[in-house]
Amino acid sequence: MDAQRHGIEVGAVTGKDHDLTVEDGALGLDLLDRWDQLGKIPGQRLLIAAVNDDLIPVFEGDRAEAVPFGLVLPGLAAGQLGLHLGLHRGERRHDAKLHATYTNFVPSPQPVLHLRDTFGRIADDLRISVTDRCNFRCVYCMPAAGLPWLAREEVLTFEEIVRLTRILVERSGVRTIRLTGGEPLVRKGIEDLTRMIAAIDPSLDIAMTTNGILLEEKAAALRAAGLKRLNVSLDTLHSDRFKDLARRDALDRVLRGLHAARAAGFNPIKLNMVVMRGRNDDEILDFAKLARREGYEVRFIEFMPLDADGIWSMDAVVASRDIIETIDREFPLEPVADQRPAPATRFKFRDGSQGGIGVIPSVSDAFCKVCNRIRLTAEGHLRTCLFSIQEHDVKALLRGGASDTEIRDFIAAGVWQKEEGHKIGQADFVRPGKTMSQIGG
Repeated sequence: MDAQRHGIEVGAVTGKDHDLTVEDGALGLDLLDRWDQLGKIPGQRLLIAAVNDDLIPVFEGDRAEAVPFGLVLPGLAAGQLGLHLGLHRGERRHDAKLHATYTNFVPSPQPVLHLRDTFGRIADDLRISVTDRCNFRCVYCMPAAGLPWLAREEVLTFEEIVRLTRILVERSGVRTIRLTGGEPLVRKGIEDLTRMIAAIDPSLDIAMTTNGILLEEKAAALRAAGLKRLNVSLDTLHSDRFKDLARRDALDRVLRGLHAARAAGFNPIKLNMVVMRGRNDDEILDFAKLARREGYEVRFIEFMPLDADGIWSMDAVVASRDIIETIDREFPLEPVADQRPAPATRFKFRDGSQGGIGVIPSVSDAFCKVCNRIRLTAEGHLRTCLFSIQEHDVKALLRGGASDTEIRDFIAAGVWQKEEGHKIGQADFVRPGKTMSQIGG
């Protein structure tokens, strides 16, 4: 890791005994008696975790991913290793010398390497765009005439997608997979891909974001294939406005798709509404009523600068706090705590009504500081942020004979460079050259 960035100095020292010395302040080393566990589990790793004023050795299997930062020691051959750790916080300096003997510490052939970045975040949520093609032309995404599609040979095959997913699940601790597009349901055989991904690990959280127009025909098959959650994009409940925003006359088909999804067993179903001032912000309460009536969880998403026509402006953004205030005046809300990082701030209705509300303040208060997502574009490029201006070509490795370890390490190196945040509204914000449909929603 970039030790200096996190205030950790690493250097070899000699010594055979467990020894700890402290200067300028209290610094403890917890669980010293556990050193004898090293080597009992093949490939087990040790992390030196800095927590408050303690240096704590965390062993593989101790939820090591929860530590804020640390020095990761991978499986080592038999022998000895000495460490000198210096931890700095502000103007205080804590020094600890740790001498430890390591024996029979055998490297695992497939050790888990969590995808960490230099800001201490761990990426365990992979968004896979299965196609750049879409049957809508939403104003916040695509031009009315559409965009040039990728040639089919440029798009990752199912086998390539599954191989990459397997690598990241088994070797990097990815736990959530979301299939996106374009419109993922226009990809022929999407049910088969879902089934192939589910077979990697039945406990995976597999979700999909769709515009819903093909759900009536595909919902049951997707559920049977292992899809667990659905988000359906729906920006208005009025047919004429739907034609204006999506540039397609398809509201009735989307609503039928929602009913088919519920019949197939998807519950709860999340609705994604992109709120645009002067276009559909007068329907905020209508969507809240829909959530209460039908049990949907409605996600109100701030309008982001990812459209092809360049219509985005800060004036068109309706801040999430204003959305919540509007709903709370009519239907009092209570916050809901999430156990995992998530872009949405969630609420339930105080009167106990079914359904729920969420806001995604992508512009006014983004969740960049705890972001756990990475994205794979349809052509096989890794993006560490929705607003990244650079991509990492994973397809070249997939088709160039690279080993699973080489692919895993390439992705880990890319995630290490992940941006601190997207900088929307700041002077140095750079708008990405791709639209949402080309990146993957």
